[in-house]
Amino acid sequence: MEQIRRAHPDLVLYNGYDEIFASGLLAGADGGIGSTYNIMGWRYQGIVQALREGDVAKAQRLQTECNKVIDLLIKTGVFRGLKTVLHYMDVVSVPLCRKPFAPVDEKYLPALKALAQQLMEEKA
Repeated sequence: MEQIRRAHPDLVLYNGYDEIFASGLLAGADGGIGSTYNIMGWRYQGIVQALREGDVAKAQRLQTECNKVIDLLIKTGVFRGLKTVLHYMDVVSVPLCRKPFAPVDEKYLPALKALAQQLMEEKA
């Protein structure tokens, strides 16, 4: 990212991996494109704000919190897990992805529901 920024200072650069959003910004990205922004966008906005204010520790803490969510989503299947969380957050009415994606394994539903509740409380 840093090398691209140096070679092309006028480009708008986006980080693509949610897990390293803060690192991408520190390396020169202007922002990011990520699927988990849909369920916790305010955390990523907090990372941006913290870095603008020079509070790297806060940015790191927020990134760690995002990564804990990402760890769960990787276990469930990222898109399936996201859709289920969005359903529990009352954003979408159907918790299923279209084929070829299978539904989330039922053993993960309690954790996804708890995550949705935590995120809604945090956002409120």
